[in-house]
Amino acid sequence: MDPLLRSLEASGLGLSVNNLYGGAYLHADDIRTLATSVSSLQAQISEVLNFASNNFLQLNPNKCEIVSFAQHNHVDDPVCEIEGNLLPASGTAKCLGYLWNHDLSAKPSIENNILKARKSFFAYGSMGLFQGDLSPLSGRSMVETCILPILLYGVENWCLSQNSVQMLDSFLGELSKRLLKLPRWYSNTPASIVIGLRSARALCLTRKLNFLKKITDSNSETVSSRTLTSLSDDLDSVCLIRECRDLEKFFNSNFTSAILQPDADTCLH
Repeated sequence: MDPLLRSLEASGLGLSVNNLYGGAYLHADDIRTLATSVSSLQAQISEVLNFASNNFLQLNPNKCEIVSFAQHNHVDDPVCEIEGNLLPASGTAKCLGYLWNHDLSAKPSIENNILKARKSFFAYGSMGLFQGDLSPLSGRSMVETCILPILLYGVENWCLSQNSVQMLDSFLGELSKRLLKLPRWYSNTPASIVIGLRSARALCLTRKLNFLKKITDSNSETVSSRTLTSLSDDLDSVCLIRECRDLEKFFNSNFTSAILQPDADTCLH
């Protein structure tokens, strides 16, 4: 597939930012192209079809979708064609399990991920995983290993809003209460902190930073890599303090400031 990417880049078709080509992305046998006009997009499609024909490949029009990125969600008349098959521009399309929509909101993907993660969580429960001697810490390890990867799939592409973060935190609180066998009316915040699950914002930002570290430079000794590593570490510290503040608010106490005081007796207390 690499020659196809080189061909698209050489053609100059598609999106470019500051002379950096960003008009096509390949993932195994999936391709996603970006264009600033319908005519440019149609030319990209012709380039892909030409490559497919020369390499004994065939494009499946039924698996091709076009998303119009605009301020409002709408479905237009057919804008492009693939071998006689007319394709309209829609508001949402799926690529590699991630939902791309017209305003780049992460909400549809988060809702989809929460649905899948909840099904997976209850599937483990139906196997008796939460019965008997399973401790809350073992349950947390299971969530971190098996549930969080489903919940945070595609997080590197998410444009997070406060509402999106609240949706994720609410679901994490729901899992925490079930692992601790707490009633549904119990508050999510202390349950998540007691079980040891980090906040949704911390989980998302840490993964974004680690992703940036990977694509910035493979050398761990570069300034950029060290900076991103430091940011990840600092993020954990900041989130820990924020979680302590949330506990203070919930229990109406000021134990964080007491812990930070140098007095040994206060720290021990």
